[in-house]
Amino acid sequence: MKNRLIAAGAAVILAIGIYLGNLFQGLGLGEGDSGGETLVSLASNESSTPPDAEPRTDASASASQDALTLVVQKDGYAVQHGTDAAGSFAPSTLDDIIQSVTEAQPDTNGVRVRLRYSRHAEMGAVEALSKRLQAPPEQGGAGLLSEEIIKVSGFVDSDEE
Repeated sequence: MKNRLIAAGAAVILAIGIYLGNLFQGLGLGEGDSGGETLVSLASNESSTPPDAEPRTDASASASQDALTLVVQKDGYAVQHGTDAAGSFAPSTLDDIIQSVTEAQPDTNGVRVRLRYSRHAEMGAVEALSKRLQAPPEQGGAGLLSEEIIKVSGFVDSDEE
């Protein structure tokens, strides 16, 4: 009787362990998209870059500079001219932005718009811009795909606060 009770307890503990193991399967180091490929080479004199990859140069590092950079400031918008470190901001209306976006050419990665935000950007302005960028041209939008828009992390220090 005592052995059966111990065996039943062990089976219950084992079942709980399996259940919790399946429940918390996502915890750990992560299985997310790393954004790039990792190539491991065990040979000592071989390059660790894939043969079809081009070396990154200053031109490819600033490829996203060809895309139109928009800044959401409070409830308005601005177009950034220049680099991220030393850029100037020209206030713009939503209609002017849509016109500029439709005329803009994509960069080498297919990105046409880079979105940046000031600390005081309002969600209504962000959503209005996103909807107009992705709306079809028949509805007054730019008709962009989500892959053609990059949302840059961090905040931008612009003149308008």
